[in-house]
Formats: sequence, C-alpha cells, structure tokens
Amino acid sequence: MQIDAPIVPNEGLGGLKLRSKIADIQDLLTGLGLYNSGSFELAAPFEARYRLGNGEVEIGVDVRNGKIFKLIAGPGYQGLMGGVAVGMRMEDAMKQEPCLHYSEAEEAVLLAGCPGVALDVAEIDPLPERVPALPISAISVYVVEALQGSGQRGDW
Repeated sequence: MQIDAPIVPNEGLGGLKLRSKIADIQDLLTGLGLYNSGSFELAAPFEARYRLGNGEVEIGVDVRNGKIFKLIAGPGYQGLMGGVAVGMRMEDAMKQEPCLHYSEAEEAVLLAGCPGVALDVAEIDPLPERVPALPISAISVYVVEALQGSGQRGDW
C-alpha cells in the first residue's frame, strides 16, 4: 500500500485498483487485527470492508463477485486528487477544484462531470451552508457500474 499515491476517480488509490479480485491482494489482508494493524468486517450484506493500518485506506469488496468496488482514503492518507487532500477544508478544496458541489441527496461532495468519486465531511448530514467550513474526512473512489442496473446485483 502506498499512502501517498494519487487518488484517481473510478480507478483507484493507495496503489490499489478498483475492479481487482480480492485474491490479488490477499497477502495485504492476511493477519489484519492479529499481527498486522487493521481490521475487517461485514459492513453490509454484500460488502466486506477491510481497514488497513490506522484507517488510512479502507477497501470495500463485493462478496458476490470478490472484486474491489470501493477504496476510501481516510485520515493519514497523504495522496492527492488533483490538489485536494483528506483533512483539507472543503472551502479550500472547492477553490482547487471548482466542480466540487455538495449533494444533499447523496450526503456527500461530488465532482461534477467526474463519476466514481465522493468526498465526505466530518459532520453527518450537515446543512449545505456549513459544508465549506468543514474538513474532508474521507475521499472515496468507486466502481460506477457497480451502482447501476445489474451491477447492483454484483454483475459488473
């Protein structure tokens, strides 16, 4: 894992690639919580979640097909998405990337015209006018086709 690798929407982060099979990274996951720092859990009926290190990177795997569908850069992640970083105030991020906008429906900051990425702030369901003052708590990249049509059934 590379905590300073670029964050690329709909592709990957941390040197990890979306759409990869979990078997391709099993050495990275072996011993989580025992002799390697990190943890794992079943986050939803069809999502296994692996937290590496102290949560700098989280990996979401669709258990129906065994593929990585989501990667999350959390606190401590040092890589950038363009000029945007975890921990940066949203107002500063919006200056770096003017296409960022808060979606009340998604409860996340999205990048207009660039599917496969969402930015979370440290507050749950904030008032839209508060979002610019909040720090970015995580940047998620995800497989767009996993959220559409048959992808919601694991066929992607």
